[in-house]
Amino acid sequence: MSVQKAGKSRLFFAFWPDAPTRAALQATQAAAPAPMGRPVVPAQWHLTLAFCGWQSATVCAQLAQLDMIRALPAIGVELDRRIFWPEARAWVLEACEPPASLLSMQRIFQQHLHAMGVRVDPKPYRPHVTWVRGVTEAPTGPWVMPLSPPILWPLHELVLMASQPNQEGSVYTPVSRWRHDATADAFIPIEGG
Repeated sequence: MSVQKAGKSRLFFAFWPDAPTRAALQATQAAAPAPMGRPVVPAQWHLTLAFCGWQSATVCAQLAQLDMIRALPAIGVELDRRIFWPEARAWVLEACEPPASLLSMQRIFQQHLHAMGVRVDPKPYRPHVTWVRGVTEAPTGPWVMPLSPPILWPLHELVLMASQPNQEGSVYTPVSRWRHDATADAFIPIEGG
């Protein structure tokens, strides 16, 4: 059964991988043992920056026009381990030591969302890519495995995404996209926004 809220969308901001990063993620997935659960399809791999929850069309339009996005710096992250998250029943790829610039960017985003009246997640930010969901049994082997080589991900494409939950997981629909333009040293809208 689909979960819906009348006139609202479940929104989040996330970085989407470019082609070389997606290829590195796919190579890493192909080289790893197949864990129990539902693999996340490559088209849905992303690194969440901020979860916005269920929002009205008015708030969605405001989020798609956030001026502060233009001034975000171009940064990257190194995903260097595969780890089982028992509370989420998921395998993820994450950065053992996320860059301070990414953590700072996420705090600034949270502050802007909070100022808009958007409820922010109080849990500590752990940049990651969910790889497998719905793991029914905890693994018997190690829960943390280093990635060699690590995946270097330039965080150059930001997306405001609507997520519609269903029985198989979620269906994602882009609301707005921005790409970092090195010449302008700014995130430029490429869709929506």
